[in-house]
Amino acid sequence: MARNDVVLLDRLVEKTRDQLGKDRKEYELFEIFSFDQVLKDYEPSFEELESGWCDGGNDGGIDGFFIFVDKRIATPETYQYASKKSPEIDVHIFSVRKSQTFEQKPIDTLIGSLGEIFDLGVEDTNLKYPYNDSVIQQRQLFSTVFLSLADRQPKLHIRVHYCSRGETSLVAPNIKSRANSLHDLLEDLFSNVQINIEFVGASELLESARKQRDFTLRLPYIENYISREGKNYVLLCTLSSYYRFISDEKGKLRRYLFESNIRDYLGEVLINRDIKQTLSRIEHENITDFWWLNNGVTILGTKASIAGKELCIENVQIVNGLQTTETIYRFFSEHKQSKDERALLVKVILAADEEARARIIKATNYQNTVDLSSLSSTFAIF
Repeated sequence: MARNDVVLLDRLVEKTRDQLGKDRKEYELFEIFSFDQVLKDYEPSFEELESGWCDGGNDGGIDGFFIFVDKRIATPETYQYASKKSPEIDVHIFSVRKSQTFEQKPIDTLIGSLGEIFDLGVEDTNLKYPYNDSVIQQRQLFSTVFLSLADRQPKLHIRVHYCSRGETSLVAPNIKSRANSLHDLLEDLFSNVQINIEFVGASELLESARKQRDFTLRLPYIENYISREGKNYVLLCTLSSYYRFISDEKGKLRRYLFESNIRDYLGEVLINRDIKQTLSRIEHENITDFWWLNNGVTILGTKASIAGKELCIENVQIVNGLQTTETIYRFFSEHKQSKDERALLVKVILAADEEARARIIKATNYQNTVDLSSLSSTFAIF
């Protein structure tokens, strides 16, 4: 670890005070900052970070307890939008200390608490330790989510993060040994689970904080685009190109591109099942193409330029087409197809004025609900 990493980290944490709360104590700022950096790929809101914050009296050493299903923060109604087959349940447990070393006591405390917290056969009233309301609430949420999705063969991944301002390469052997004991304890509670015990120090937190979101992206297109004086564009791109456009360097969905989208992913509802079926039905291009059967997506940006057969867009926000985008991402993540020449219709609207952008976002998401019975004239008659 570089000598000044702790100094830089402390300065970054302090800079978040205006955003996270001016009256927060230093250790509270460090806890929320740690949650935010470790969970960065999930793009959690401040409200979501607070929802899993359990620090206080009787917390059993659990400062943070977060549950995500298919990369979204879990709720009691999670089963409605979770994947019908093998949904991913990611549980993140945090123990955060502002010290400059990693100590054994936090791991020992977690061994004593997590063994019964994740033992679903023990009722809340029979827990040996009097956990606070936040811990109990998250335990109940995990139980509800896990049991409601049990028939779908969920993939459970439990990650325990011990965060401090220390140096991970200097973690003592006895602490690593206790971490292994915690790993084995959790693994014995579930028949199909992946367990990770992670030490997160100053260098790791600093590296995460330095990662910037990329809002300027290149979208390859096919055929010719339509544009009025280079101000807005209508184009077709291949499905595989769009998948790469919405994925980061680790292959994860760039969820921050949807910050301006007032809708949310609806899960396995009818429209998304239809999109998935269309994606799965790789038909001859002379019969049907994907963009014939899909309304496409709308991207809002501030500037754009053509470079070869790519459109470089600045300040990308996907303001319409969230269902299509997430379904495409899930399909290609599962099937790992390197190339799919079917096309997607993309509208790119350029507007820097905030009022104009707000009107565009509202207009692109204003849709009347169409009852399926209204489409009866399109049904085939045999």
